[in-house]
Amino acid sequence: KIVIATGNVTTFAGSGTAAATDGTGTAASLSYPVGITTDGTYLYVTGDARVRKISIATRAVTTLAGSGTPGLTNATGTAAQFNEPFGITTDGSSLFVADRVNNVIRKIQ
Repeated sequence: KIVIATGNVTTFAGSGTAAATDGTGTAASLSYPVGITTDGTYLYVTGDARVRKISIATRAVTTLAGSGTPGLTNATGTAAQFNEPFGITTDGSSLFVADRVNNVIRKIQ
């Protein structure tokens, strides 16, 4: 997190260890985060065949979609599979993920 007015940098979420551990703030682990977007309430982060959800208010990190096992499976939650999800954006009601190795755009509702 960077405070725009001061330039102060702090770790908002993630322990610095490449893993996918749910938790709060630095007690959570992220694995190779590469994409990020927000809906104003949550941050959504892609990386390591997963989409993670981080509460801006509490810094709680959970796995929204993907299991960490690369693949191309349309399903709900951790039953879905991605292969290097990269960019991510939202239209306010759905997330759209560039699933790089699968060469597709995925939609999470």
